[in-house]
Amino acid sequence: MNKILILIIAAACVCCISCHSNTQNTIDVSSLRGPLSIVANIKSTQEQLYQAVQNLDNVKESPLFWTTIASDLSYKEEHRRLCVYELFVRHVAVRMSLFDLSKILDSPNWLKRDDIDVVGPVYDHIPVGKLPGNTVVVIRIFPQLAGDVWGVYLRVSGSLSKDQIIRIIMDRKLKGFPAQWDPKLGIHVT
Repeated sequence: MNKILILIIAAACVCCISCHSNTQNTIDVSSLRGPLSIVANIKSTQEQLYQAVQNLDNVKESPLFWTTIASDLSYKEEHRRLCVYELFVRHVAVRMSLFDLSKILDSPNWLKRDDIDVVGPVYDHIPVGKLPGNTVVVIRIFPQLAGDVWGVYLRVSGSLSKDQIIRIIMDRKLKGFPAQWDPKLGIHVT
């Protein structure tokens, strides 16, 4: 079984990620209370959003809450990027199958092929350790935004190509993969 280590970093000079799904879900803002209501409010400022996510309680909401906002083009890209980050922080867990990650991301139309790269041996300063026989992948979220780039780094035990990673993450049908091939995730959030 392949295993994956996902490291989420939100700091200067580190990539950050944003999501946009193909589904057209909506959030009933009137039913939300507290920090989630601020996150769901399309008129919230960046300062209000950052304050709200700092005050979130334990996970009670569905991943759909985050993917719905991330996929909604009426929200600002900065707002959507923060929702993608929180989706990873709050809903991606150790030993989760890579296919489960794909389900959580919900066919992310916010993610482009060019936002995903396999990290080669020339990269010295990445937030995950490189081990022999592993593949390190970075997924950038809304890299076109000004300022720091946000990203998620994945370390996959075994060798997966960029195309395989893209197909698993972005294609819910996953044609061409054997049924018994079900890589697992390990996650470390910093």
